[in-house]
Amino acid sequence: PIVPVEAEPEEPVDPPTDEITAKIAAFIEGMIERMGFPGKAAMSGQEGAKIIFELTSESSSILIGKKGKNLDALQLLANVYLNRVAGDDAPWRVVLDTEGYRARREESLVRMAHRVADEAARTRSSRLLEPMNPFERRLIHTAINERDDVVTKSEGDGLYKRVRVIAKGASRNRGRGRR
Repeated sequence: PIVPVEAEPEEPVDPPTDEITAKIAAFIEGMIERMGFPGKAAMSGQEGAKIIFELTSESSSILIGKKGKNLDALQLLANVYLNRVAGDDAPWRVVLDTEGYRARREESLVRMAHRVADEAARTRSSRLLEPMNPFERRLIHTAINERDDVVTKSEGDGLYKRVRVIAKGASRNRGRGRR
């Protein structure tokens, strides 16, 4: 089961105006077009402060990129643009998705976290996961937080740190890093 990892704001957040959503959709479509691909963007919903835009394109796999890097980059640019049109104190955050990629990636990361935790516990060692963005790291920490046989720790510098899954009582040096 997917565990929610971000606390929702205390107060309900009103949806953005139609003007703001239209500007964001046009901005995203313009970015996709500049990348050389046809595509449409439309607001598909809101979860708390997150406004979700669904991208529709024949080139979805390219828009997603390796491990979602292109989608994350587009999302970052959309959020910078949102702050420009709605102000820096705007309560919303743009989340981009296409073909259900975000949910599939979350499920895949949670399964991987449990698989690696099982292996670390079985071998009484630690495992170092691939570099991940803050959201993905938080997902890993949350997914195996309830377990009493392993602990997790973020390592490294910068945005893309790595999560180490450590068996309780294991010597950190006994583990093999995974790349």
